[in-house]
Amino acid sequence: MVLVVTSLVQIVDTHQSLKEVMNVTQLTNLALLFIPLSFVTDLFSMNDGVTTHGLKLYFSVVIPLCAVVFSFAYLLLFVNIEELS
Repeated sequence: MVLVVTSLVQIVDTHQSLKEVMNVTQLTNLALLFIPLSFVTDLFSMNDGVTTHGLKLYFSVVIPLCAVVFSFAYLLLFVNIEELS
């Protein structure tokens, strides 16, 4: 009986760990989105004169930068998975 209870506790702990991993993954993906957005916003705000950067320029810089960041992150993920296999 003790072995059955121990197994059930381990299963519950495993499910809780998997939920925590999913939450951390979602938080990481959210950070991967907002860090380039924040970087470009800060970069555009560092000027001496008063210039207006339109949203068209902002999104033409941010979208490719986010694509590069996500591509690099998932490339590293797949390289690490291949090394573990």
